[in-house]
Amino acid sequence: MLNQENKYEKMREQHDETMGKHKETMAACKAVEERKWSEAADLFYKAADFTRLVQQTTTCVEVCFVMDCTGSMASLIMACQETVITIADNIREQCGENMRIRMAFVAYRDYQTGSSLVYDPPGKPEVCPFTEDIDHLRSFVRSQQATGGGDGPEDICGGLREALKLGWQGESRHLFLIADAPCHGSKYHGMTDNYPDGDPTNLVPEIQFEQLMGALQVNCKFLKLNSDTDKMMAVINGHCKPKLEKEVPEIHLQSGGDSLAKELESLVTSVVVEDVKMHLAS
Repeated sequence: MLNQENKYEKMREQHDETMGKHKETMAACKAVEERKWSEAADLFYKAADFTRLVQQTTTCVEVCFVMDCTGSMASLIMACQETVITIADNIREQCGENMRIRMAFVAYRDYQTGSSLVYDPPGKPEVCPFTEDIDHLRSFVRSQQATGGGDGPEDICGGLREALKLGWQGESRHLFLIADAPCHGSKYHGMTDNYPDGDPTNLVPEIQFEQLMGALQVNCKFLKLNSDTDKMMAVINGHCKPKLEKEVPEIHLQSGGDSLAKELESLVTSVVVEDVKMHLAS
């Protein structure tokens, strides 16, 4: 009888501890929504004991950044190169040291004004394929120059094309599109556009997102910087919601200067860690 009481007491303690961690995690997510980055980080660290769930499990997390690297995006390029290693460290710290983390980066720009599909220097989208060598990825990001971008829209479809080619294989897959301008095609914006009929290679962004989130099961997020992309995302989500019963969530990056890197780090870490927790609990 005593052994049964001890067993029951231990189970109750484990239940209470688990619920406590769950509450801390939910509070952290709420802090992220309210952009209280320091509070969110503290709460996630308090909830990090869930790594016991993965001590005997090797899970592969994949994070791909698809980023507009035209002239207006210099601060985001710098923020990304500053944070990729910290993001990987945060995921390992909160999800367990045996967590495999693969990162990729796609830098896209645009075609030259009045050209026949000739890209602005340095050329077509540049790609660092998935790698577990995060130092190598940071060096790749550091080598990117913010240049080009003649008309308002940019070659988002070219960036997504390269992302679709990546060797996705992880249990937890994430793509973050970071842009301050829409794709080509007047139905996606109200800007002057050298290609008002849409992508000159006949790519369709809503179809590309459908492929990413559907067949490839990639969790996609759009990190927006202004309202110029609102019409584009309305078209994309208007297509994806009835097809997949889900949308591409939009998250507005609001910080500037030194705070931008911290906001990017906290946001990406919280999204990925929460997905890993849900995967392991399922």
